[in-house]
Amino acid sequence: LPDYTDQLKAIEAAIKGMPDYSDQITALEAALEAIADNIEAQEGQYADELAALTDAIDAITKAVEDGNKSQEDALAEIIALLESGAIAGGGSGGEGEGSGEGEGGEGEGSGDEPTGPYISFTTKKPVGSTINIAYYDSELTKISGVVDLQKIGGWGGGVPLYQGTLTSQEVKLYGTFTKFQCASGSLTEIDTDTQGALEVIDLTDNPDIKFNFEFNTKLKEIRLNGRFLSESELSDLVEKLPLSSGAVCSFNYRIIGVSTNNLKKKAENKGWTLSIIYP
Repeated sequence: LPDYTDQLKAIEAAIKGMPDYSDQITALEAALEAIADNIEAQEGQYADELAALTDAIDAITKAVEDGNKSQEDALAEIIALLESGAIAGGGSGGEGEGSGEGEGGEGEGSGDEPTGPYISFTTKKPVGSTINIAYYDSELTKISGVVDLQKIGGWGGGVPLYQGTLTSQEVKLYGTFTKFQCASGSLTEIDTDTQGALEVIDLTDNPDIKFNFEFNTKLKEIRLNGRFLSESELSDLVEKLPLSSGAVCSFNYRIIGVSTNNLKKKAENKGWTLSIIYP
């Protein structure tokens, strides 16, 4: 596949000079069409890669239309996709596990792993058991490790809640999420490093979970209820909290009688309120 790095840099430089984001997205679409024509001229050898990239961009623009994402965030994510190697050489950009069939984009299949942002987690639940996950369905592009997702209700703010069946203890959701919940999922670790737009995460009743939210710069709420933090874990959490405003972090703490005033003050200086739940 030809290296389009220089062309993409030129596209990015041109669109950043446009004052209206709708014009920028239109310019991106025009650029993609030009690249598609080039690929088609090469006997459609890379049609699958382009289709996967187009699907990812369609999901992002739909989130804007649904009011779940700002135009500015959408544009940044599209540029990140283009720079990720999906077209500009050095990446397949192909589809990952799953065809995206059904509500919530469930299903598994074959193919290369998609590029772009994701949330992944590991669970102690056995394969074949059910797990509940909440997210805006418009923000999910692919999922692996879970099948037969069915909407079973809602979670705060109108976020849909899905239940699915585990096909692996390693689960990966592709897309850019603003709100995410996996309560009582027996999670042992979670990776949210690529989720720069994440505002709320609820991991209630996952007592063994390992986490790191320092890259989630737009977080406003962290729910770790049922996760008993040690003094060192609490200190590390506060140290890595992103700067925010009016944000809340709730968790459990066993060390009664040990002053947390210093850590509370550090959190407040970053715009966070620590909501400590003692046993």
